[in-house]
Amino acid sequence: MKLQHLEKFRAMYDENELSMIFVGISSIEKHFSRYLPLYLRIGFAHEFDNLSKDEMHPIIEYEWSDLGLDSKLEDFSD
Repeated sequence: MKLQHLEKFRAMYDENELSMIFVGISSIEKHFSRYLPLYLRIGFAHEFDNLSKDEMHPIIEYEWSDLGLDSKLEDFSD
């Protein structure tokens, strides 16, 4: 992220007293440490493990049904 984007997040946090959750970057804490004003506002960082196939199947089937798709994961080999 560019510095201007990080500054926008910091300003939104300060002006609106809201919480933010950043997902998707395993080294986000290290990334934000380069921008101290935002880094000092991080409460904690937690790295999640990948979901297993058994955990993903119900999520995917739910999303597919929400889109009106009737395919089942069992119809696919991988």
